Amino acid sequence: MRVLMLALLFFWLFCPVCGQDANTISSMQDSLDQHVRPAFWIDFEQDFLLDFLPGINQDRNYTQGTAFSFESPQLRNNLLFIPLELLSRLQNKLSKTNNHLVLPSVLSFGITAFTPRVIDAPGPVIGDRPFANLVWLSTVRNTINIHTGWYTQTGLHFGWLGSNTANVFQSFAHRSLIKGRPTDISWEHQISRGGAPAFLFSLRSMRSLWQFPNDSGSTWRWFDLSAGGHIQAGWYTGIGLPVQIKAGKISLNSLMSNDLSAILSNGNRLLRKAEGRPEPSNPSKHTPSNNKSFFEAYLFISAEPRITPHNSMLLGQPGKKDTYVLPDENYNPLLLDIEYGIVLSKLHIRDQTLLPVKRFDVILSMQTRSPEIINTTYQRWHHWGRVGVRCSL
Repeated sequence: MRVLMLALLFFWLFCPVCGQDANTISSMQDSLDQHVRPAFWIDFEQDFLLDFLPGINQDRNYTQGTAFSFESPQLRNNLLFIPLELLSRLQNKLSKTNNHLVLPSVLSFGITAFTPRVIDAPGPVIGDRPFANLVWLSTVRNTINIHTGWYTQTGLHFGWLGSNTANVFQSFAHRSLIKGRPTDISWEHQISRGGAPAFLFSLRSMRSLWQFPNDSGSTWRWFDLSAGGHIQAGWYTGIGLPVQIKAGKISLNSLMSNDLSAILSNGNRLLRKAEGRPEPSNPSKHTPSNNKSFFEAYLFISAEPRITPHNSMLLGQPGKKDTYVLPDENYNPLLLDIEYGIVLSKLHIRDQTLLPVKRFDVILSMQTRSPEIINTTYQRWHHWGRVGVRCSL
């Protein structure tokens, strides 16, 4: 039985493409590269977005994060993405196959900040988390395996830990935007004060396990269950098992699965219905339609249990001496991240193109993380809100 399981795992990982020749893969990639427009993202995460929930919004733990992202099919040709391209070629060489379509890559810049419960104490609060702030630049390569349906994000993230950026932003916010909170904040006790480089490698894969309805003739899905795995090494080091449920009006073009033929022809079916045209007698010889806009809206909830043996935001960077880091005996490596919210989208879908060629998305969500600290005084769940907007250019 053990040999059989290993054989099945080997087949699942390295089996060549079934029913897809090189010309088909090339055609799908060319259509995606040619028609999918670049897009700009703004992601804003803040504790004060939960002001309407009494007792939850407090300036502690994950206090804020802001990210600006640019995504484009052509980004993978940028010099910054050469390391990810080399990793992809190594993967193809080891597996002796190339089953992947390359989706739009993402370049992001942002800042994230964490604070203890008391942010204006004259010295470190022993047993609570230290101050930590990270400015980072991320390169992420997105692919889908057209044989297995696995959607994979591979990221190389370059950061600077310990700058004064979060102190400036938080002090300004407390003086001008959220009055009443302390403005003389003890950022002089932060992790890697003065600045130090940091690095993170991440690999996240997800696959749709069940959809409803699941017949290839349906143009929309009303339910989707996805699951996968998540590996990080660097300023966070650990593994996770993400699970996500979506419910609502969901386009096939927003769901990655191994039924690519259904996704590729979905645009034509939607356009025919919108324009009142009949089904073609020979679908394989139809003429591709121009793109048309459709609205998508769904609720989602995701959960990711994680084990994180090392977290530089709490335990400090190896080899770097800090004023204060969380004692090892107070560190909890077992975590649970939960996010739930709503996604509203306007999609322009084109026949025979895997992704929407143009889109506008709004994401509103609440996020919760289980305690990272083991002691009765400072152990606590933390909560924050998220607003994300994506717009094609």
